[in-house]
Amino acid sequence: LLPSWTVAATYRSEVDLTLEGDSELRALAGNYPVAGYAGTGDLDISLPAVFSLATAYTYDKFTFELDWDRTFWSSFDSLDFRYDTSLLGTVFDGFDRAIAKDWSDSDSYRIGITYDWNANWTSTLGFSYEKTPVPQATLGFELPDADALVSSIGLRYRCTANMTLGLSYMYHHVKSRTVLNAGTAGLPGIDGTFSDGGAHAINVGLIASF
Repeated sequence: LLPSWTVAATYRSEVDLTLEGDSELRALAGNYPVAGYAGTGDLDISLPAVFSLATAYTYDKFTFELDWDRTFWSSFDSLDFRYDTSLLGTVFDGFDRAIAKDWSDSDSYRIGITYDWNANWTSTLGFSYEKTPVPQATLGFELPDADALVSSIGLRYRCTANMTLGLSYMYHHVKSRTVLNAGTAGLPGIDGTFSDGGAHAINVGLIASF
């Protein structure tokens, strides 16, 4: 390609994890315990594979970047906790049944602009649109996810040839989402609208090369 134009493609494979810990469950009738479980609790979960395709073009002091990510969330089909003994048919029955997730593969689109003011100062600007992998049927309060718009701005200062200071700000805005779900496995459904979701992040960094 042209010296000022670069293209990159990367693939990160799926990673399987087993989480192990201790579990404690208690059932109360008013203030009186009527049943309990104390023992191990294990969970298998997969971090999804990700494919990325990106390109960048430099013109004078500007660098323009475009990126597309495909995250293969379809590998996340359920959560199934394991215990020392079966809890099926007990008051804790719901804790010992697989929780369907059935997430879908999702896409993210990103654009970035970098401007080199001089040999020391560089500013950055970024924007991305991220599609949620969570279907309406399995949306829950633990992760009331929706499509998101992400904006960011940053500034870098090269102190020396081997050291750079950086400051950045990001706003992650989650769109409102309305769901109408029926209950399953004895658990109530979720009917309503999730709104005003989002997060602010400020980052200060130091980059040193040797």
